[in-house]
Amino acid sequence: MQDYWELYKEYSRASKSPFYSFLFVVPLMMTYEIAAFIMNKSDIEGLRNGADVVTKQILNLFGVAGFYGFSILVLATLIGLFIHELRDHEFILKYRYLLTMLCESLLYAFLFGFVVSKITSIFLQFPSSFSWKHQLVLSLGAGVYEEFLFRVVLITLFVLIFTKVVGLTKIFSVTISIILSSLIFSGFHYIGFLGEPFLFSTFMFRFIGGTILSILYVVRGFGITAYTHSFYDLFIVAGILG
Repeated sequence: MQDYWELYKEYSRASKSPFYSFLFVVPLMMTYEIAAFIMNKSDIEGLRNGADVVTKQILNLFGVAGFYGFSILVLATLIGLFIHELRDHEFILKYRYLLTMLCESLLYAFLFGFVVSKITSIFLQFPSSFSWKHQLVLSLGAGVYEEFLFRVVLITLFVLIFTKVVGLTKIFSVTISIILSSLIFSGFHYIGFLGEPFLFSTFMFRFIGGTILSILYVVRGFGITAYTHSFYDLFIVAGILG
């Protein structure tokens, strides 16, 4: 029994680590980027996830533009995280962890849909004007870029501000950061080209959903949270949920 517990603790630690999270997300990210390129006939313009557009605009300020520039950044980040893992401890890449993370994400996606729907009694759909292909591509992008922007970037930034500048405790800082990032995440869906008319019911749905995803990010890391989000959206598109 002790051996199984130790194996679980090691898997839990590794799967939450930046290296495994990022490595896990790369196939999802590249699938979205390639699909968006094929759909739009462009690596910059066309219909894309809103968080993707914001992220790319920020990167463009630092000279990282287009699919190739972004791919180089992704590769450099992955190499950097791998080197960091090697420096910290003896590292052996365990592919079974990635498969387990995939199964874990599928389970969370179903649970996420069930819990949120019970709380809000609604499932969100993509605008009917979007074809299933557009919905599919946007679902892939949502998991990667919305989780990166609203969870990885915002929660990390808010926690740093509240702990280092304001001087709050870690637990209080994380709690406030989850609430703030979830409010911003929800409000983001009502602005820009893909923005929809504001409704309090949909705002609360996304706020609650964002809060759950934020908690999942804090507990299980970026990779599993990203796939959970994308799987949930794909289930909605496929009619499995809703």
